[in-house]
Amino acid sequence: MINRILLSAGLAGVLCASAWAQKNAQFEVGIGQDADTSRWIGVMQVAAGRIVQVHLNSGRTVNGKLIRGDGTNMVLQNSKEETMIARAEIREVRLREGRGRGGRAKLGAIIGVSIGGGLGTLGSIPYVNAGEPGLAVAGAALSAGLGAGIGAGIGAAIPDRYTRVYSAAADGSKPQPAQ
Repeated sequence: MINRILLSAGLAGVLCASAWAQKNAQFEVGIGQDADTSRWIGVMQVAAGRIVQVHLNSGRTVNGKLIRGDGTNMVLQNSKEETMIARAEIREVRLREGRGRGGRAKLGAIIGVSIGGGLGTLGSIPYVNAGEPGLAVAGAALSAGLGAGIGAGIGAAIPDRYTRVYSAAADGSKPQPAQ
């Protein structure tokens, strides 16, 4: 019985030590790797399908959906084609956070129709009391439509937010494009 308990405890200890070593080894710079390789790990951990913005050494910016990123390059899908970019050409990679422009416009329209419809309904109460329900419904619908349009416009006007996941500059500062 004691042998089984000691065997179980030993096995559990080995498994825990192995898991801890694997977790910590993911983020350490190994022998023969440079600091740029450790910074590039952030790109390799971005999930496929996420929207990224890639600033190149030439000063050009490429936007697209990440297909894959490995140790030597990354592949993006934009509206026209797939683009493979070599790691040596990349000075910065940024990951889009939150909703895209269309998602923000949709959310703005939903909020706007709710607020506009509510205010329009409150403003139409006198027409209902006066025996003009048609005008009350028309006023509420007009207010809701106006609110949806204004909300969609505001939502679409909000700029995208990006978080930097890779910078070729060792100190993390924004690297300058090549002239």
